[in-house]
Amino acid sequence: MTNAHVVSTGTLIDNSAAVMSSPVSIPTCVVTQWMQTIRIPMSSFCADGDATLSAVKGIRVRFPDDINTPHRAFIDSLEFTRDDLDPPATTCGALEAGWNCQATSNVTVVEHSCATEPSTSLACPSASKRTTTVAKPIVKADGTTVTPFPGWVVHTPAGWVADPLNPSPTELDAIESLCEQACALEWSDDDQISAACTAPGAFATPTLRRTPDVGAVHRIPESRRNGAGIFGTQQLGCDLEGDCCEVFDELACAAKPTRPTSATQPLRRAEEHRMQLGGPQTSVTFTTPGGSSTLPLEGQIGYSFCPEGDSGVSCPFYLGSLELSSVGSVAVTDSCPGGGSLDLDVSDLSIELLQPAMGIADDGSAYKAMPEGALHLMLGVTLGEQHFAVRAVNEHDVLFLSARRDGIDADALAVQFDVPCGAGQLPVTASFDLATSGILERRPSVSIGIASPRSCSSSSAVFLAATASDGDGDLLPVRWEVDGVRVAPGVTSLPFTRPHTFRAIARDARGATTVATKSVTCQ
Repeated sequence: MTNAHVVSTGTLIDNSAAVMSSPVSIPTCVVTQWMQTIRIPMSSFCADGDATLSAVKGIRVRFPDDINTPHRAFIDSLEFTRDDLDPPATTCGALEAGWNCQATSNVTVVEHSCATEPSTSLACPSASKRTTTVAKPIVKADGTTVTPFPGWVVHTPAGWVADPLNPSPTELDAIESLCEQACALEWSDDDQISAACTAPGAFATPTLRRTPDVGAVHRIPESRRNGAGIFGTQQLGCDLEGDCCEVFDELACAAKPTRPTSATQPLRRAEEHRMQLGGPQTSVTFTTPGGSSTLPLEGQIGYSFCPEGDSGVSCPFYLGSLELSSVGSVAVTDSCPGGGSLDLDVSDLSIELLQPAMGIADDGSAYKAMPEGALHLMLGVTLGEQHFAVRAVNEHDVLFLSARRDGIDADALAVQFDVPCGAGQLPVTASFDLATSGILERRPSVSIGIASPRSCSSSSAVFLAATASDGDGDLLPVRWEVDGVRVAPGVTSLPFTRPHTFRAIARDARGATTVATKSVTCQ
């Protein structure tokens, strides 16, 4: 870029409406007359040959052509964005896009297990090794795909593909590498499963999705990715955006923030508990200098704990989904600085967690917390006759006062902003209180019925006895591990010649998991 220039954000529009260019959805900045965050991708500089800020001298904001009266917008922040992943093929590209990765029969996925007692080397004797085919995930139709297909959806940020309607062979190769990464991540926290994700012809040629797509966002500062700075000197021995997902009994790694898949795909996956939110303690309070108004809320939340429990241990906390919506409407009124008054009817409020998030659990209480940047949220609200949509991450740590297996509570999760009022702006704080009003889905229960101690000899056998149940009625068959070696499906008894540690794994259809462990000794 040799000449200084002015960057244009494009026409300000209501983000609540879909914007299409050809058949491809074009991400637009969040635009209305209030609380705007304008994001300008670095790729918008590509016409000048260099995606840098060195010569930017101004920002031009356009209003819709049909506005004939004086108009004013309050801009909350201006962000120049670049995806953390370096473009593998091109330096510049104008569009983000989602791509269908249809897995072929060459992607073989197998579980390795054993049909007999593990040997003294904690391995399965060769003659007893078994492999069982594992089903690949199914992607739902997106409006242009005739039928669902086995595979994944991946996201390419601006800068990866210059023209998604006509990707080059090099760009398609780069997209297919993302398909391979999504495949490998699917079972990365289950060391008993292997997948041939990089086999020749593993994927059909990736195809463009014709529905709006949001890529995975990861923004926790490097110094906070171990959860440090929230609960005194406590910190985790893992990375909240990396290997912390491996701590859970649930298979949560496919949902970690750094995955190549779309943000919305892993929502509600790997959740131990799914709760109904509502009642008098679930609300949002709008506070201005002159008063406050409260609006009831209702919704759902899903989360999981580390295997050590829900208190007493500093370990990761997984938030799989959160959806909230307002019940009715409320008036927010106050006097404006310098004269005039504010009188807004607030309605149609919605909050949605756009991608799963990882946080830290306090080792001395039921407190859980999300460090800054962990939560990727979409806020929608109608003020008067104008609807606003804002997508953002939390700029401050978020504390859940109580998160247990029987419910969750959070007080005063606050968002601060200003709204135009007379000749100035009026500060408003929205404080959210959340409380559980019921249990929607719960994790299974399981217990081991093997007696200990017991006889150990060349003729002894142990019956794999476990009692499992699930209140939601979607329990999968209990799986067994002996000294960390997976027992083959259908095996109900094993020889018992020496002491072993048995694990019974109960998992339901949505991935909630409970593990019972028992050491069985020889008498």
